[in-house]
Amino acid sequence: MGQVVYAVLLSSIPKVGPRTYERLVSAFGSACGAAMATPQDHGAIGILNATQIERLQKGLGDLPRLEAWLDELSFDGIAIRTTESRDYPEMLRLLPSAPPVLYVKGELPVSEELSVALVGTRSPTTEGVEMARAIAGRLSEAGLCVVSGLAAGIDAAAHEGALDAGGRTVAILGSGLLRVHPPENQPLADRVVQQGALVSECFPTEHTSVSRLMARNRLQIAFSRAVIVVEMGDTRGSMAAVDQAVKQGRPVFAWVTDRDCPQVQGPRSLVEGKLAQPIRTLDDLAAVLDTVAAWSPPDLTDDSDEEPRPQLTLF
Repeated sequence: MGQVVYAVLLSSIPKVGPRTYERLVSAFGSACGAAMATPQDHGAIGILNATQIERLQKGLGDLPRLEAWLDELSFDGIAIRTTESRDYPEMLRLLPSAPPVLYVKGELPVSEELSVALVGTRSPTTEGVEMARAIAGRLSEAGLCVVSGLAAGIDAAAHEGALDAGGRTVAILGSGLLRVHPPENQPLADRVVQQGALVSECFPTEHTSVSRLMARNRLQIAFSRAVIVVEMGDTRGSMAAVDQAVKQGRPVFAWVTDRDCPQVQGPRSLVEGKLAQPIRTLDDLAAVLDTVAAWSPPDLTDDSDEEPRPQLTLF
């Protein structure tokens, strides 16, 4: 299991999110070094407080159980990648809040592969579902990987459109890979694994929550070179994805239509506010393809002390 078990152990400590984790690895040279350091060494470094150090020591006592637990995941086809792994996604390494541990089921696109995120409401119109499928299908035919969140509505339609076109798709979950949400999308998740991958920073047995769903937005965007919004409801999810796209320097596109219904008001407002470029027909996807091909990742900085990943409790 090597460094992996120590990475999982460190990331299980309350309030040890991506930034604190990286500080620990930098201070002690590796996840193993940070996990095995004495309480006195941790006290001297001052990154963890007394309660966190006590939790780490308790975790070390349960290390054989944790190793056995992680070994069982391989039988479910779940691989574990850490920031110290060579096969950790390169696009995520650019993120200041890159997850220390990723759980992956299926095959991730190679770093050179072009990916586009499709996001939208969980309560779309029939036309919105059809358009999401059509956009995903057209992107797949052009050789792009479609990234979405496996939620009901536009997310599901995006994955289905890519799969039906024989393309690749990646689903970023706001729950553990053994707790697919919503449960009725489990058959779709199984299809995604055959032509792409399921990805989560949550431990595989964790259930979804609002905070986990919001946190996964940054990963969905980080995996992609552009974002397309297809209908928005009255929830924060799609707008949070747009905010992340702006923050991470990703171009945003939005499907606009003359229809009069609540779901189309959000994309229209994005275009009117100069936050997104319009897509009115499938022919407009040529602009998306050109943008994606020419895009290069910006230097990202984030001085926030926020730890975006909600913490799991193993012990």
